[in-house]
Formats: sequence, C-alpha cells, structure tokens
Amino acid sequence: MRGQYLRRILRRLRQPIRIETDRPVLWLPVLLASGIGLYFLLPFEPELPAVAVPPLVLLTGWWVCRRREDLSAMALLALAVLSAGLLLGKLRSDLVAAPVLAPADRFHQLRGVVEELQLTGAGHRLVLADLHLSGLPDEAMPRRLRVTLRPGMALPQPGARLELQAVLRGPPPPAVPGD
Repeated sequence: MRGQYLRRILRRLRQPIRIETDRPVLWLPVLLASGIGLYFLLPFEPELPAVAVPPLVLLTGWWVCRRREDLSAMALLALAVLSAGLLLGKLRSDLVAAPVLAPADRFHQLRGVVEELQLTGAGHRLVLADLHLSGLPDEAMPRRLRVTLRPGMALPQPGARLELQAVLRGPPPPAVPGD
C-alpha cells in the first residue's frame, strides 16, 4: 500500500523536477543553505571526516553519471550540494570555536585589560582581554572573559590593566525549546 502511494507521488513529481533540470544553478543556494540548516538541527556534534567524505563521494558519483538522461545525476548533485552545506556548517563551527572555561569552586588569580564596561540590572560587568589565569595553560586560555563586579567596587576605565581574584563559572547550558 505504501509503495503505491510513493510511486504515485514520484510520478506526479517527475514532470516538475524535469522542468527544473534545465536550471539547476538556481537550486544550489537553496540546497547549500538547507545543508547548513541541517547541521544546526543535529542533536550531536559530528566528526569532521563524517561530514567531509559524503560530498566528495557524491560529487564523484555525479561526475561519473553526469551525462545520463535520467534524474540520477541531478539527484547526486543535489545530495552533494546539500552535504557540502552540512560540511560548511561544521567548518564554520570549528573555525569560531574557542576555549570554554570549566566551572571551578576555587579562586584564581586573574590579570587582564578592561576592554568594555557594561551596566547590567545587577551591577557592572567587565569584559577583559589579554588574559592570564593562574593554573591555566595558554592553549586553554579564552580570548575574552566577562567578570561581574560586586556592588561598591571601584569601576576601572576601559584600557586599564586589572589584577584580581575571581571564582570561575563556565557558561550556562544552551537553551533548548521545550525544556
């Protein structure tokens, strides 16, 4: 029964798809963006080889059968571009990844330069750059750090060098709709 419905759907789609085969370039940005969106829908972080190999394999398959008259070459190209979008999402995510501090319940000696001073509802928050944290290797050092000041503390000016003791807290978990 299901096979019959699927065949009927494919038969009805065949003509509109054949019309679009004359202008596949118009569908490339749609497929690429869909692949990027698919990356953000994944409930896990894929490994780079798992998203790098499929576009290559699919492009190779498209190259081999690109002169065929049926829709297989077009389907392979569409899947290759879709998987390339997934790869681009992964590469961009890896490119902008930065070290994230793990929560700690002890004080750390912190040195940095005040990059920005923000007024929040609970007081003031500093954004520090050019950081040095005691007990943290350079490769795990974040580029910037937000520090919340206790009420009544003197406010430094942007550009000032600070040295203080701080308790580190990692970022909150991501907000997920429905949780």
